[in-house]
Amino acid sequence: MSYRFKDYKIKTMHVKFQLQEVILAFVLR
Repeated sequence: MSYRFKDYKIKTMHVKFQLQEVILAFVLR
């Protein structure tokens, strides 16, 4: 279970970083 939770955390972090990149690209346009 702890491994699954870790994998889930990593995925959410990855999504957060992608969202930040999209927002930055939108703002810097």
